Amino acid sequence: MRNIVVTLLIAILPAQTLAQKQTTPAPAQVAQEIREYRMDNEERIVRELSEFLAIPNIASDMPNIQKNAAHLAEMLEARGIETHLLPISGRGPVVYGKLISPEAKHTVIFYAHYDGQPVDASAWKCAKPFEPKIWTNGKDTCDGQAEPGKGLEEKPVTSPDNWRIYARSASDDKGPIVALLAAIDALRAKKIPLVVNLKVIFEGEEEAGST
Repeated sequence: MRNIVVTLLIAILPAQTLAQKQTTPAPAQVAQEIREYRMDNEERIVRELSEFLAIPNIASDMPNIQKNAAHLAEMLEARGIETHLLPISGRGPVVYGKLISPEAKHTVIFYAHYDGQPVDASAWKCAKPFEPKIWTNGKDTCDGQAEPGKGLEEKPVTSPDNWRIYARSASDDKGPIVALLAAIDALRAKKIPLVVNLKVIFEGEEEAGST
């Protein structure tokens, strides 16, 4: 997730013109400042991701898919992003948001999905699908042999670099959504102007085929 935040920021920031150099720092400086922001706010970012992961998100579970969409809309609106829920009959709504930057000449659109694949909870060795746990065995997959997972309330303020969050959709695709929002938070906190219009499209049926 740490690298995702920096990568998204570099994607948001276009090549600078001579005029922009007066107000927009170089990409390397932006990456460094955002990395510092992430380190200072890691616990809050992980907490937001954990709350999002705790909402079951199987595409066929319509009541919970609606909860995911509503929660995601609140996350966007909390950041001043104009947000709309676009209904689809029999499916979860598309969550559409836009953030307009004065005098921007370009628009960047990010797509992601908030639904997850069907899950057999009995097959999970490390954690329950919708009860996020932190593991520090340094592995990208769980083989059931690692140290017991800890709840996020037990997570130390400073974690080793090899920790992982295990939950359904932690990486595909809720992690990138939270990373993008954290990147926006970081830009604002560091007073780095967004020089493009930003739009997001988050759907709730990608794992079901996207009608």
